[in-house]
Amino acid sequence: MYDEYDDYCDECGNQGWMWDDLSRAYGGTPFRYCDCKYAKLAWEKDLEAAREKERQPLQNMRRLWWVWKGKEGEGTMTVREIRKRRNYKVGYYTQEELIDGSDYGGPDMWMRLSYTPAGQYLGDKEMAHFLCDKKGISVFEKRTETSNICSIGFNSEEQRWYGWSHRAIGGYGVGDVVGEDDGATQSGWTEEYLAEHPEEDTSLPVGFVVETLEDAKRAAKAFAESVS
Repeated sequence: MYDEYDDYCDECGNQGWMWDDLSRAYGGTPFRYCDCKYAKLAWEKDLEAAREKERQPLQNMRRLWWVWKGKEGEGTMTVREIRKRRNYKVGYYTQEELIDGSDYGGPDMWMRLSYTPAGQYLGDKEMAHFLCDKKGISVFEKRTETSNICSIGFNSEEQRWYGWSHRAIGGYGVGDVVGEDDGATQSGWTEEYLAEHPEEDTSLPVGFVVETLEDAKRAAKAFAESVS
């Protein structure tokens, strides 16, 4: 667990300190420790601080997941306050929203979320930037009538429909053939659920040929459903 060096402990000053590889693996540590009780206490405190720093992004991702599910209509989300709206020329605007933390069992949290000019929800600022600036999508639609977030869109320059979620994105144009590993051939529902609700299965057969833009839109919806 330790590498031994001929140096001095930062805590007690004795010679023969040991660098803690476990703390270093959690992002490094400025401290050097030996086996004295003072160094061991410092080691535990430093390690816990490093672990807490590592846990924070995961906690933020859980909160973002509840925001996504709330906007999708499958969870709950309450916006308590809105501020700092900013419009972007590529076709979306962002605003900061104070999310009620009681919906996900945590504290209230400010998040910058993005919308189309018509007010349709796109996701966080990074998602909107990716869809509009990187993928060139300018027309956005909801996958279903009950959805509260846009998960399909059209790139007019490429003449391709895209489907996505927070996990993946797929694009389809005239002439494309849907392969076996394509997300559009898989349903996002379990087999047990589809046995009772076969009408919910929007997946496409392997080898489906995109002949029209309507076919491309259908494939995009199937992909978005599979990764939602």
